[in-house]
Amino acid sequence: MLSNSQKKVILQLAKDAIKEAVLKEKIVNKDYYLKNYPWLKKKGAVFVTINEFNNLRGCIGSIIAHQSLFEDIVK
Repeated sequence: MLSNSQKKVILQLAKDAIKEAVLKEKIVNKDYYLKNYPWLKKKGAVFVTINEFNNLRGCIGSIIAHQSLFEDIVK
């Protein structure tokens, strides 16, 4: 089970990764995240949903832990 602080980190990382993809500029600082939140190095599966005004806008993810949480969230 994730703590509230872990959920906040994951949400911020996901938002930053989306901004980075849309704006085509470097936003996510991998070194910062992995240094301050080493649990993101562990393998994990992540499924991300994007909602806007209570409407599903998209979703993507994996159901098998095949890479680190950091990489799975960013990709």
